[in-house]
Amino acid sequence: MDLGDKLVNKDGKLVDIKNIQIRNKVNEDTYRIKPYGSFRTTNFTKEHPIWTGNRGFVKASELLKDDWLEIPNVYYSDKEKYLWTRGSQDDKERKLAYFYGLFTGDGFTNINGKSYDVYMSIGKDEKDLAQFYDKLVLELFGRTCIHIHKNTEQSRRFTSKELVQELDKSVGISAYTKRVPEWVKQGSYGIKLAYLQGFLDSDGSVFRDKGNIRVNFTSVNLELLEDIQDLLYALEIKNSIVVHQKEYTSKHNIHSLQSYRINIATEDNLKLSEFAVYESRKIKLLK
Repeated sequence: MDLGDKLVNKDGKLVDIKNIQIRNKVNEDTYRIKPYGSFRTTNFTKEHPIWTGNRGFVKASELLKDDWLEIPNVYYSDKEKYLWTRGSQDDKERKLAYFYGLFTGDGFTNINGKSYDVYMSIGKDEKDLAQFYDKLVLELFGRTCIHIHKNTEQSRRFTSKELVQELDKSVGISAYTKRVPEWVKQGSYGIKLAYLQGFLDSDGSVFRDKGNIRVNFTSVNLELLEDIQDLLYALEIKNSIVVHQKEYTSKHNIHSLQSYRINIATEDNLKLSEFAVYESRKIKLLK
């Protein structure tokens, strides 16, 4: 870190570093802090200032469990939702964001010689979603989907060299490396919401539990879920990341990595169904 580098301040703005203070400390206690709703912890020296919503800056050694940490989200704007929902809405761009959300959840690419293919895994009972996907791909990319594994599922494939190269670059090539594209993170309220709806329709779970509707997302890719969490917070949807299943090896010597889960606050479930790009089975259940 050098003078002239930038940091995000408490208001979520990029600011220049104007002063660097170096202290020589030996065997000093450090404090490990884990914000509620987050999976990760961070170590701080005792005098490190931490911004709280209820007490302002507080030394790490003086933080209390009842303090409210305010962590800036650079993708959030309190004015954005008002402006977007009352202004012009680019349906085609929202549909593209929805497609990217679907792909992040259950899509993959394959290059075989000169054939560049985009695959989408769709369950056998999701016929309506598959038909909507066919229309979506034709509208966005001018491609006709091929129905593969017809006897067991509704999965689709289509060919596009340009799109395969873009998806590999901006999203990733495997479940362990996928991330939310930067253009989605920086996009409007409507773009973020459409992407999350696509991700929900492919990789999310919506179910009834003791009379309540529950929504969650599960993945072995913690970085991806943290991207999703940033989008959710940007839309003012409360959530938390927890360990879903620890790493283990089965009795048949099958190794499984640790997986994680985002749980959506019940009172915020309905926000995911607003301005739906596609009235899917999961979106209807939310309503």
